[in-house]
Amino acid sequence: MNHASSRPALFPFLVLAALMFLLPTGCDQRALIKQFTPEAEDGLARRFIAKVVDSNLDEAMSMLADTQQNAAGRKGLDEIAGLFRGGKIETIETVGALTNLAYRSGKKYRSAQLTYQLRLTTGWYIGTMVVTDGETGTKITGARFNPAADSLENLNRFALSGKSPVHYLFLAAVIAVPLFCLTTLVICLRSPMKRKWLWAVFVSLGFLAFRLDWTTGQFDAMFLSFHLFSASVLKSGPYAPWILQFGIPVGAFIFLIKRARLVAERKSQTPPESPARADS
Repeated sequence: MNHASSRPALFPFLVLAALMFLLPTGCDQRALIKQFTPEAEDGLARRFIAKVVDSNLDEAMSMLADTQQNAAGRKGLDEIAGLFRGGKIETIETVGALTNLAYRSGKKYRSAQLTYQLRLTTGWYIGTMVVTDGETGTKITGARFNPAADSLENLNRFALSGKSPVHYLFLAAVIAVPLFCLTTLVICLRSPMKRKWLWAVFVSLGFLAFRLDWTTGQFDAMFLSFHLFSASVLKSGPYAPWILQFGIPVGAFIFLIKRARLVAERKSQTPPESPARADS
């Protein structure tokens, strides 16, 4: 097959590959989080945080659900207040929001799990609160905070220094595997094989995914997973960690083995050229 005829066949795949890297990952994630954050629950949670930071624990106690207004609830408030002691609020950011709806006895109950990033004069803190809108109104049913070394944006930034060999292995795989798949795809589209487009789809997919959290270094495997060009780099928002993922390019390996066998068979079926005879 000549080069001129192979260009139209390659064009759709080259356009698809370019779109994967050039299209934006989505709209402003901060605006998206704000859109899905219920105002009433968020307002109550922020007031609760302000009361605890200022050590107004009696007022904070009144914001808890009735089942939490006991000795155990007071002890929990004391622990959070001790964590914040001496600090003044500089910023409060909502970094995650999840709302659940439930129906009990024909009545609707809404529960919001809200995650906050606090910057106090004493440092950074990350916390999750559960705010429930029930029969007695909107109340806080859970709160947990922990100190953080820095903001989530900085903690989850993509950095190469101080990483383990596993990090570099994943990074190399995420770069090498798609290049291998793309190269094999070009070979496939230029090869005179039957059902070429089916082979092209098969070559472009990766099976069995290995994932790495770039921040924590934790990795796992997903056995039922398919990926275009066998790799991806994901970040679900400005506060989330980078996730590196690559799969096994089974289709590319099978195609190359199949093609090598076909080439060998054609060579064995080609009759040898007759030696040239000298004129008598």
